[in-house]
This record gives sequence, structure tokens and C-alpha cells, in this order.
Amino acid sequence: LSAIRRGPTDHPALEHLTKVLSQEECSLTHLSLASNGLTDSSIIVLSRCLPLCPTLVSLNLSGNPSVTSVGLQSILMSMREASRPLTHLNLQGCQVSGPWDSYALDGLSTHVQELRLCSQSLNKLNRDALKQNWVKNHPDGCFLNQNSKFLLSAADSSR
Repeated sequence: LSAIRRGPTDHPALEHLTKVLSQEECSLTHLSLASNGLTDSSIIVLSRCLPLCPTLVSLNLSGNPSVTSVGLQSILMSMREASRPLTHLNLQGCQVSGPWDSYALDGLSTHVQELRLCSQSLNKLNRDALKQNWVKNHPDGCFLNQNSKFLLSAADSSR
């Protein structure tokens, strides 16, 4: 999708998308809503559908600066409910930051296999907490931590 909103109060396309995602025969595997002006409220609405779409493995929400840790928490709660992980979650250009509690950190390492973050709000303390938890839960995983870019992967890509 290239656009699901035409303005700050326009949500009809998001409503249609959630209806499609909620259908029993939905077989969507990759969903990119990059740079769509989404907010935490939009993500909360979208997250309600994630457990109903069992084939979804990749979610790209990059370039939505109004998405914060509130939106991330909503996604993690939905993935817990679905009892399956996302292979890829891209939150680059969102305002996701800590501090995170152990529930959120464990949710990330359990329900996301590859996480991409790039946020000016993500400080060194946040990155260190994410890295420490990730390494504890994914000893063979890898990470990239450079400036405001942060990439975590559950499996070492060099193997």
C-alpha cells in the first residue's frame, strides 16, 4: 500500500485494511505501511487484527514518526496473543524508545526475529538494554549498533 490516509483525520482506508486482515482467508505475508502518517492510535487498531492473520511474517512501519513505544507495545501484545513471531519488524524512522521493562524486552526477543530501529529517541542506554536482552535470548544472533541505527537478528546471517 502506498497510502492509507489522505490526512490526519482520514481513516477509511485503515478500516478497510483491518477488515481484510480480519478475514479468515487472509493470506497476506508481508505488509508495508511505510511513510503513511500512522500514529500509535492507528497501530493499536491495526494490532487488533494481527492475531487473525496467521500468515503475516513481515511488518514494515518505517517512516511513521508518530509511532512510539506505545505502538510497539500494542504490536507485541498482539503477537503474544497470536503465539507466533514476526520474522521482520521495521520501525526505522519511528519514535520508539525506552526505557523498557522486562516484559517488553522479553516480548521483543520472543516475538520478533529481526528488528530494525532507527530513531533519534533511541539513546545509548536504550540500545544497551535491547542488546543485552537480545544476546541473552539469542546467543547465536547478531546486532548492528551504529549511531541511531539499531538492527537485531535472531540468527547469525554469516552462517
